Amino acid sequence: DVFAKSHSWAGFAVFFAIVLPWYVAISLHEPEFLGFFFWHEHVTRYVSENFEHREPWHYYLTLLPVIFLPWSLLPGALKRISIRWPQRAVSPQFFVLTTLVAVVLFYSISKSKLVTYLMPAIPFGAMLIGDACARWTDADERGSRRFSVLWTTWFGACAALTAACVLVSPLLGLE
Repeated sequence: DVFAKSHSWAGFAVFFAIVLPWYVAISLHEPEFLGFFFWHEHVTRYVSENFEHREPWHYYLTLLPVIFLPWSLLPGALKRISIRWPQRAVSPQFFVLTTLVAVVLFYSISKSKLVTYLMPAIPFGAMLIGDACARWTDADERGSRRFSVLWTTWFGACAALTAACVLVSPLLGLE
């Protein structure tokens, strides 16, 4: 079992050793804190429309190109630090992509949206862009042309997706 072999229990033990004393201390000082923090600030904010920061469902899709812009501008540096993944039945790139999509979809469903909610998705997007840059760029001119095609395709797809979301949302009443 991968979970047992990875000694994740030790990580959980360290996590709870750090976190639990703080939760106990704040709960002793403010008895309503846990209910407010977990229920009101997380669950209710996710499903309720009575909070500020209401944005359309496609809000995060329009921000993705801007959020990932720094990584996609540094192909040379990324080529040196990117991970070379071995071939497997289910590729790590697929796992990373599915995680990125899951995080973006999860927060897109939420009624309350902030740019910082996407922070868990940023490392996964950076890994994908870094891997793509490392594969598509090399010292010759052909690699530079491939990177230009990748760059243009990425921003063209994001721009088309953004335009489609902005145009279709009012028609479907999804704002």
